[in-house]
This record gives sequence, C-alpha cells and structure tokens, in this order.
Amino acid sequence: MRKKIVNLAFILSLPCPLTLAAPEISGSFADSETYLATDGQNLHFAPGDLRTATAALASQFGAACGDSFCAGDFANLQPLEWTCAVRKTDGALGQCFWIFAGSAARIDRASGTLTPVAETFSCKVPITGSVEDLVSFLSQAKESGDSGYDGLTRVKLPGSGYTLHEVLISCLGG
Repeated sequence: MRKKIVNLAFILSLPCPLTLAAPEISGSFADSETYLATDGQNLHFAPGDLRTATAALASQFGAACGDSFCAGDFANLQPLEWTCAVRKTDGALGQCFWIFAGSAARIDRASGTLTPVAETFSCKVPITGSVEDLVSFLSQAKESGDSGYDGLTRVKLPGSGYTLHEVLISCLGG
C-alpha cells in the first residue's frame, strides 16, 4: 500500500493556511493513551475516555465527510488513529496526528481491468500545551451539537485557535 505524505507547498496554497509548527520540547515521551493509563491517572480521564472522545470525533467526521472532505477520488475516507506524544515528566504535548485512509478503483476502459488505489493521510493537529489541554479539548469536541459535527467546526484547538475542520480541510482538501 502506498502512503501519501501531505506536501507542505500544497498545504500553504490552500485558502485557509495553517501554522503547523510544534514547539521544540525534549524528554521521554509516550503516546497519549499510554500516558493516561500510567502517568496521567490523576486527570480523571482514562484511556477508554480518550477512545470514546476520538470515536465521537470520527463519527462527526463521517457526518461532515460528504459535505467537505470526501469529494473526489477518496469519497470513502475513514479515520484510523488519533494520537499525541506526551512528555512523561510533566504532561507537555509534543506532536498530535489524526491518520485517515481512503481507497478507490481505477478502471482500464479498454480491458475492464481494475486497479485498486489506497492512500493514507497523516494530518498534523496543531495542539500545544499539556495533556490537560488535550483532555479539555476532547471533552468539549466530542459533543456533536445540532449540526452533528459541532466538535469539528466550533471547538478551537488549544494553542492554535483553529478548529479540527480547518485543519482537516488543509490536510485532506475539500
């Protein structure tokens, strides 16, 4: 399977350019789910809560997909994984990504032969701050509201001022 790396020039050419640079921080890191299960137990937000919140965002993505992200070759985009790096000593966030996949089939009109095409898209989510900021964001964003996807369109990412919808438009097009 080929992987698609989002071209920075493409991102910068879109109508809603985003500043995606993460602050440079060093130390020993864990993924957000592992951190919450071990070092972040005092946050009152368990790894299962993280999965519930990201599943709610995936559902919102599905509700918004046809109107914005899922046009063109990959009309069946699916969220695969949401993950963030969390510094173990103090809960500072490193990078966060939301990874998607889509597929299509190309037909050779002369022979009728189909060629499957599958792509993955790694969307950098510009959250800065601490794991507490991530937990707060996810807690708010999992609420879908009247539109069915208010968490994507109305809740701002900590440290960036962008919504997930804006980030995904930049990453996936739409």
